[in-house]
Amino acid sequence: MSVPVNLGRAVAKSDEIYPLQASRFYPKEQWYVGAYKSELVEGQTLARTIFGERVIFFRGEGGKATAVSNLCVHRFMPLDEGKIVDGRLVCPYHGYAYGEDGRCVHVPTGGAPSPHARLRHYPVREDGPFVWIWTGSVEGAGEVDIPDLTDIGLSDASDGWTTAVAERLHMQARAPLLVDNLFDLSHIAFIHVDSLPGAGGLAMIPPMFDRKSDRFRVGRYVPNFVAKPDTVIGDTMPMIVGQPVYAALLTDFYSPAVINSSGPWANELVDGDQPGESIAKLNFVHLITPETENSTHYFNVVTRDYHPDDESLSARLIAQTDRVRREDVGWLEQIEKIADRMSAKGEISSKADEGSLKVRRHLRSIIEAELAVSAAE
Repeated sequence: MSVPVNLGRAVAKSDEIYPLQASRFYPKEQWYVGAYKSELVEGQTLARTIFGERVIFFRGEGGKATAVSNLCVHRFMPLDEGKIVDGRLVCPYHGYAYGEDGRCVHVPTGGAPSPHARLRHYPVREDGPFVWIWTGSVEGAGEVDIPDLTDIGLSDASDGWTTAVAERLHMQARAPLLVDNLFDLSHIAFIHVDSLPGAGGLAMIPPMFDRKSDRFRVGRYVPNFVAKPDTVIGDTMPMIVGQPVYAALLTDFYSPAVINSSGPWANELVDGDQPGESIAKLNFVHLITPETENSTHYFNVVTRDYHPDDESLSARLIAQTDRVRREDVGWLEQIEKIADRMSAKGEISSKADEGSLKVRRHLRSIIEAELAVSAAE
């Protein structure tokens, strides 16, 4: 566990309200979660809008996950109304058939398909419970890897973790508002006072900030933490009830698509106030995929490295995260309704916001770098 540093000023005024860049509202040259693996059923299509682009997912021959643009090149019929026949996507209007690469391979009225009859093909990768999609530049997909989530149990290479998949939420608010929310744990003591009983005290502990390359962490560290049985932590981490532990409530930025909230991590207590061996780790992993500039797909998975066979615990954790996320989404949608009108007024931020402001600036720097590359091409 790295040594964090104290955050900065107590109060500051900021002009950095969203959008971060008028010409690009969120980093695009990234891998994002397009769907859960379980959503892609052989013989069926799944339509989804990502970064304003209409995309259709399906499984082609051999069950391979595929994503192409969701409008037939012939008369722009939405293809999700069509069928999958022998691994091909067939338009319901005139029967044009497309292969996994988006190329039109059959026209029922006869003749060879035009070489220009091609849907956009989106690179996809399957790892852990996710189907990742790349909607950026064609060449960029080979230059950027999907986020490595092995250490929180969300990779095919992960071992010793139990995973519970939550419902995808559709949020009528811009993605950056969700990033801010996830890095601002002080709101737990107010918005989630009923859904997270007993957790508000942890959230009000002064945050510490740490950065390693493009990975950001805002942490709250509590030596001699004792969980009570009638709290949300006591219920979901019963092995630490009644004994002093070193608790860490962490928010980690993995990429614009992935933020992890530990809930918490508990270590043995050494020398009265230092972390020792790990006792248990609990993660609420948030997957953020922009639908449009003002709407977002919000995926969520809970992972833990203890009590692997406790299905009741998995169900309670999913119920907890669903309730908390719905509360957050409801408030963020209220902010979205007035965000554009307020963008010229600036914001007042406090010390607790410093972590989210640092991540906000990092997101802006990613966008600026992407735009610079585009301008140079």
